[in-house]
Amino acid sequence: MSYHHFSMFDRARIQALHTLGYSTRQIAIQTGRHHSSIERELVRNTTKDIYIAEEAHQCYKKRRIHSKPRGKYDKTIAAIVEEKL
Repeated sequence: MSYHHFSMFDRARIQALHTLGYSTRQIAIQTGRHHSSIERELVRNTTKDIYIAEEAHQCYKKRRIHSKPRGKYDKTIAAIVEEKL
């Protein structure tokens, strides 16, 4: 099973559609993602009933760095990952 992380562009689309009042299922249809992925993204990154794409992406990058096993993730890999994000 393969999956893809949300890009900044994806998060901006989610923000725009969510602000317009679209449901998670409607956002999923527009973005080509599963509705549960949209729901998780909104729950995980919404503060005070507001979803902001830039803040969500920054939180994602922090979680991504801290999610790696300590022995297998070194600073050179961190630099490469940070560069691609």
